[in-house]
Amino acid sequence: MTALTNLTYLEFEPYNSEVPRWPAKLTQLQTLIIDSPNDDHVRESKYLIPELRHLTQLTNLVLRGREISGELPVLPSLISLGFNCNEFGGVVPEFIFRLYQNLTSLDLVYNKIRKIPEAVSTLSHLTRLDLTCNKIRKLKGQCFPTSLRSLDVGTNKIRLVDDCFSQRLGLLVQLNMDHNEILTLPKLPKSLTDLSASSQELQNIDSITE
Repeated sequence: MTALTNLTYLEFEPYNSEVPRWPAKLTQLQTLIIDSPNDDHVRESKYLIPELRHLTQLTNLVLRGREISGELPVLPSLISLGFNCNEFGGVVPEFIFRLYQNLTSLDLVYNKIRKIPEAVSTLSHLTRLDLTCNKIRKLKGQCFPTSLRSLDVGTNKIRLVDDCFSQRLGLLVQLNMDHNEILTLPKLPKSLTDLSASSQELQNIDSITE
């Protein structure tokens, strides 16, 4: 595999809990996707992240299906990061906001996240955020960067959206709020062109026309 030094895209599934070190030798990689095996025993193990600091051209990294052990190395070109179906214990890893300030896309689907940290708002280039299938109960405007254009919070436990949400997200064009517990649709940014809020007991949607 290490002979394929011109690879720019690689998606693979490690056999065991340790991610092999050879991807770090593929220095032309721009996209790296590491899937989790279907074996339940392996899925419950932790990712042992190899030394990836040599992947200076990597722009898109996706890690699926296992707990992250420690933090990732600095990846200077990274703009898209996905942690899907991992075990965060309800807390988003702090190193994401410290190491990857240039992110434009962040995918945190299926991670049992209970609260959106305010540190998300420091990602000033972020335009897309996917928080589908977590355990979030409240949307606070101050937790989001003003640059956000697409937000997916479907299949959570959201009941409350604060007033700051509409004021802060003036560039938001796409919002998915399906499968939550919202009774009254909150005031939303006038910039929206795409809104989905199905499968919940909405009793008041007057804010759409106000």
